Amino acid sequence: MPTKSYQMPMYGSPADQLLGWCLEAKQEGAAWLAAQKPALTWPASVSLMEDIDPATMSTTMSNTQYPKAKRIARELVASLASFRHEGEFKVLWDNSLYDLAHLVTSLDRNWYLTAMPNEQHRSGLQTAVVKGTAYWVETWDKHFWGMGKGDVRLEAFDPADVTFVQLPADRDIQRAYMVIIRREMPINLARRIFAPVNLGFANSLVPDRDSPGWLQRGLDKVQKFLSPALRAAGRQNNMSGSFPTVDVYEAYTMDGSVNESLIPMQMGAAGTNWAYTVPALGDPIPTDVMNPSTGAPMTRAATYEDCLLFPLRRHTIFSNTGICTDGSSPYWHGDAPVARIWFNDLPWQALGGSLISDVRTMEEGIGALMRGMEDSAAARLDPPAIYDDTLVSASWAKAFNPRLAGTRAAAPLMQGNPITYPIDPHYYDVPSFIPQFMEAQEGRMDYITSVRDLVAVAKAKQIPGADTIEKLLEMAGPIVQDMVRSLEKPLTQLGEWRKAMYFQYYNIARVIRTVGPDEFDMTGWNLQPDRLNEIRKHGSFQFRPAELLNMSPVGLSPQAARDRLKRNLSELRYEITESGVNEIYRMTTKLFYMRLMESGKFPISWWTFARIAKIPNFGPPPTGTNTELERWIAQKHIEIDLQVSLQQEVQGAMGAPGGEGEIPGADAIAAPGGGNGQGRPNAWTGPPKMVQKDQGQRTTITTT
Repeated sequence: MPTKSYQMPMYGSPADQLLGWCLEAKQEGAAWLAAQKPALTWPASVSLMEDIDPATMSTTMSNTQYPKAKRIARELVASLASFRHEGEFKVLWDNSLYDLAHLVTSLDRNWYLTAMPNEQHRSGLQTAVVKGTAYWVETWDKHFWGMGKGDVRLEAFDPADVTFVQLPADRDIQRAYMVIIRREMPINLARRIFAPVNLGFANSLVPDRDSPGWLQRGLDKVQKFLSPALRAAGRQNNMSGSFPTVDVYEAYTMDGSVNESLIPMQMGAAGTNWAYTVPALGDPIPTDVMNPSTGAPMTRAATYEDCLLFPLRRHTIFSNTGICTDGSSPYWHGDAPVARIWFNDLPWQALGGSLISDVRTMEEGIGALMRGMEDSAAARLDPPAIYDDTLVSASWAKAFNPRLAGTRAAAPLMQGNPITYPIDPHYYDVPSFIPQFMEAQEGRMDYITSVRDLVAVAKAKQIPGADTIEKLLEMAGPIVQDMVRSLEKPLTQLGEWRKAMYFQYYNIARVIRTVGPDEFDMTGWNLQPDRLNEIRKHGSFQFRPAELLNMSPVGLSPQAARDRLKRNLSELRYEITESGVNEIYRMTTKLFYMRLMESGKFPISWWTFARIAKIPNFGPPPTGTNTELERWIAQKHIEIDLQVSLQQEVQGAMGAPGGEGEIPGADAIAAPGGGNGQGRPNAWTGPPKMVQKDQGQRTTITTT
């Protein structure tokens, strides 16, 4: 494929041609990253997080540092991480899938508890706070729990490790032509991981870094002569892995190639659940419309969209020395599994801005003032002096220490002062406005970063009392809300991708071991009896492609089963049900609706309140009820039917005297006092109806 086409070489091209194009794309992504203005601030921002270099410390003057920015970053990360961002899967239209949505929600909550993604959440927030941008990458690791025991893996990536080719102006990652993820691995770990996939590729891997280069060694020698920002810039190229390491790249390309041959093409790894057949242009493909005369599905000509070779994106794994794999993406969701976390984003920039870079100069100024004050105090205690070398020796003058109590020294005082202090001691007094200015600067740093507002809200979430909501509403400013809300999109994307991977990779045994047999009905599924009994007794994490979560009922082909699963994917959506500051306003709404329900004067149904209160697994509304009034009326019918049913059960249990259903002591229950009195007459003398009591203050149901 000519270079001027700006497209990846066609599928099946020679490996060296494909590798050359991928390496050029990698360089293009690096050039794009270097041109982004926020990336220029990364070294200086990172330097605020690092400890002072001992090689740069002075032995005669103050080395005091005031890492205020580091404290701000820690508070921002801790506060953002303290807000719970939990979600659940909900049905869009087809309420018959409600049980499935509840099942997938249970699987997701179990994943949160067992896979423990909190560390990667925190790591992503740390990077995003300091650098302004970070990425969460969510993939399927088939060896997550050991050999053959897979699960969803979440990883946090530095913005320098994710680059793009042809990113559109709206900065939408999923619309970029190519998304490239770099993973630095120890060489033998990379060989171990990729040997089962492509042994030749694994054996061809060579270290990209086997020891610190001569340039880095030379840079280490001059570190003490560089400014902190330049020192950080020098460290920016240092890698986190231990030597020797190799870079492995994973690319997701929006390849628009179509099957232009005359025969269908088999795509995807053979034997996997992402393998598929691509028809040739114009080939007849079946539709959902049945031919009444033949009873067979009617067909239509395959269009451009039907003949895409990579409808789920093209997936390529490569290194600087070779191609590992090139083919269809293994994920049904069809996205590049990269979710961006960013703060301080601007419409004209593709990267967010650091939350702490703006306060760097203030921190440096406060640190300089603190060092000056410390040096001033030291000089006041041991001021500079001038001595007469004709009266005393240099060793005598050096030994005379005014800070040392009880110092005694002999000198010819009749011949003049042997030592004098040329500077007025008041010269070293620190004006009162300097500490005040430092305190004001700290307040400005907190104001610029909004750290006080965020920390106050995080703390106030735990304040008991009726005025908690009001306190939170007062403390949560718009900037805090914007920071918390900016996390909702990436977390929602992660939830949607997990949903697809649960459908695609979890098997029945995994579901049973997670949610229990009571929540999953296995009847009707196409399993051998011995395998069914084995699953019920023991369960298994072992991946078996024929045993998908919603595996095909008897009579459906594997392709039809996969199509059905993919349709179900679009029927469920992941929704953040609790998200930081936004939950404050939801709580206010909950209280308002609760008051309406308690008043009894306004029709609010159970299902509406359950949705507002985010009550999980409440159940779908009655069929055919679309308005709130219809659902409220249906609720009242349910209440009446329930009371009728309960009364009938009570009457059936009590039975007639001496009858089969007689309850011991029934006479005592019917006649207060345990005797033969008539007691309270039977109240069930008519159909149930609602009546108003207490002058309309409350509603009750009566049958008399």
